[in-house]
Amino acid sequence: MRYLKYIFGIQLLLGSIWSFYYSILWAGFLLLTLASIILAPLIYKLLKKKMSGFKAGCLIFSVFFIGLSWFGVSYLMYLLAPVDNNMVVSTDVNTSANNNSISVYAFEQSLINATQPCFSSYDKAFSKSIKYQEEQCSLINDAQQACSSAQQEIDNIIIPNGSNKELVSLLNETKTDAKNSLQGWESFFSIYNNQCITKSTAMNATEVKLQLVSAIKNMYLMNMKIKKAKSMS
Repeated sequence: MRYLKYIFGIQLLLGSIWSFYYSILWAGFLLLTLASIILAPLIYKLLKKKMSGFKAGCLIFSVFFIGLSWFGVSYLMYLLAPVDNNMVVSTDVNTSANNNSISVYAFEQSLINATQPCFSSYDKAFSKSIKYQEEQCSLINDAQQACSSAQQEIDNIIIPNGSNKELVSLLNETKTDAKNSLQGWESFFSIYNNQCITKSTAMNATEVKLQLVSAIKNMYLMNMKIKKAKSMS
C-alpha cells in the first residue's frame, strides 16, 4: 500500500503533462502541485543516498521553486497576451466551426453512451449495500460483460469527417484511450469474476492495482482529449 501513493503521484504527474500539452494550464498546475507533494518524500530519500539531507532538501526546493515560477510566468503571459483586433473571421469559417462543434458533441454523446455501462459498474459491483456474495458476483460478471461489449460499440463510432486533420486525429486518439480503458476495466472485473467462479480467496493484489490504475488513467486521458476537441471545434 505504501507504494500505491507513489503510483498515484506519477499518474498525477502524467496528468499534469497532458493538461499543459492541451493548454489546460490551471488543471496542469494543480495536478503538478499535488504530484510534487506526493513524490517529494520519495525523491528526497533517493537524493539523500547521494548527498546530505540539507543539500537534497535545497535541491528539491530549488527545482520546485524554479518550476513554479516558470509555469506562473507562462500562465501570466498567456492571460496578458495581446489580442489581434485586425483578425477577420469569415462566415464560411464560422459555419465550418459550428458544423465541427455539432459533430464533436455528437461524438462525445456516442462515446458516453458506449462507455457509461462499463464505467458506472464499479460503484454497483462494490456497493456497500450489497449483502450477499452471490449478488456481488452476479454484478461483477455483468460488469465484465458490459466492458467487453462496449469495446465493440467504440469500434462502431464514426469519426466526423472534416478538413481539420488535427481534430480528426485527436478524436481517433480519444477512441483508442476509451477502448484501452474498457480493456483495463474488463481485466479488472475478470480477476474478481474468476475468484467468484473458483471460490478462491487468492488474488494478485499488484495486478489488480495495475489494472485499476491503467483503466482510470485512460479514462482521464479520454476525458482530457474530448475537452480539447470541443475547444478546437
